[in-house]
Amino acid sequence: MAASIEMLGNDDIRFGNEKYMAKLAKQGIIILTMIVMLTR
Repeated sequence: MAASIEMLGNDDIRFGNEKYMAKLAKQGIIILTMIVMLTR
């Protein structure tokens, strides 16, 4: 992933980072939801 990002242009790097952050946010929401459900 990191190696392929280095070959791309700046716009592609920014887009890749946004997609990566969106993926992390989605995983974070899933984890938070699981924690809330487990602690109820």
